[in-house]
Amino acid sequence: MPPSIVILGAGSATFAESILRDLCLTPSLDGARVTLMDIDSAKLARAEQFLVRYAQETGRRFSVQTMTDRRRSLAGADFVVTTILVGGYRLMWDGYEIARRHGYRFGGSLHIMGGESFWINSAQLAMMESVQRDIADVCPDAWHLLVANPVIAGVTLLCRTFAGARIVGLCHGCSGVYRLARTMGLDEQAVSFTVSGVNHFIWLTEFRAGEQDAYPLLDRWIERREREHWEGCELSDENGPKACDLYRRMGLYPVGDTASMAGGGWPHWYHTDETVEQRWREQPERWLERHYGWVAANVRLFERAVATAEPLTSSFPPVLSGEPIVPMMESLAGGASHRLVVNILNRERLVEYVPPDFEIEVHADVDARGIRPIPPHPLPQVIRSYLLRDKVATTELELEAYRRHSRDGLVQLVMTDPWTRSEAQAAALVDDILAMPGNEQIRRHYR
Repeated sequence: MPPSIVILGAGSATFAESILRDLCLTPSLDGARVTLMDIDSAKLARAEQFLVRYAQETGRRFSVQTMTDRRRSLAGADFVVTTILVGGYRLMWDGYEIARRHGYRFGGSLHIMGGESFWINSAQLAMMESVQRDIADVCPDAWHLLVANPVIAGVTLLCRTFAGARIVGLCHGCSGVYRLARTMGLDEQAVSFTVSGVNHFIWLTEFRAGEQDAYPLLDRWIERREREHWEGCELSDENGPKACDLYRRMGLYPVGDTASMAGGGWPHWYHTDETVEQRWREQPERWLERHYGWVAANVRLFERAVATAEPLTSSFPPVLSGEPIVPMMESLAGGASHRLVVNILNRERLVEYVPPDFEIEVHADVDARGIRPIPPHPLPQVIRSYLLRDKVATTELELEAYRRHSRDGLVQLVMTDPWTRSEAQAAALVDDILAMPGNEQIRRHYR
């Protein structure tokens, strides 16, 4: 029997385009009931038009419905995909401006000038808890695919709170290996790899091109790029000199969001001032402008394509996106099995140096029987130390502040940022962020 799939936040053109296109390109999900839910009815209508038309063009048949009531949308669901961003990017940018005024820079903590700023995360965690409560009431056997950030804190919180619930976090950061392969001139179809870590902090533990170990190829590629003074390398490139220097320091290559601006620009010593950033070809503001410009262009393309009578496959060719969301549903629904990178709780102590009730990002075999994680290669001690200090410890502080509704807990979190010089500075930032227009919900939460 075809599954029932609910996509929360389906009006997001960025997520909608890739998820809906992948659904149409996955034969085993033909006939599925797809419920699109969003509070923005205009965006929801566009997503519906996209799915209906793309399905027609690719020969798929779905039962499609749209809803603005989240709880009602969950009735009978087998899969719930959460892509919601509460407050949108504008709230994130407004908070960055406040943080700048208080002396904070990019490259510090992911929880301030990063993609998981504490004021965004607070609203996201409340939303995720609310969604999971509704799932527990309405469709308790459904799989909850957590795609929205913060995956690291979201998976940890939900799995601790809702024992036995079917929860998995998904992130495309690991696909950075394929971008690295393309940059090196390798055939990405012949590349295989393993990664290990926690979300937005994963490292390349195995890298192969066919039967060949690709790490020596990487070494030669880096040497050549350095001789050419990184000619042609974009500013804040995730495979630029910063990532390669981290590889030399840490012993493994940082993948995707680990050291890029998409993950907050860790670590801070490449960003201490503009001169240092120039040396490492880092320019966070330019990267963010380029990234959000790309997002805006994709949204415009999506809207224009839906508004015209031209075939959608002309603007969005029928090629799988590479996102793990639809393959995960396909495997769990009894279609083709897949080996995917997943974010799950470390229940089985697969990673001995991470607490057992904390999120880890590992490879897993997925089929109708469920998700079977594969024990990862251990990380070097130096990477473990930074993982515990900069990811586990800060996430625990964030979750404790959230659990206790503690404004002082947020101050403690901000004090872990390397740009914090005093408790007064941290407290002033927290107070100004909580007073920011649009933050009424978290202002009430952190009484």
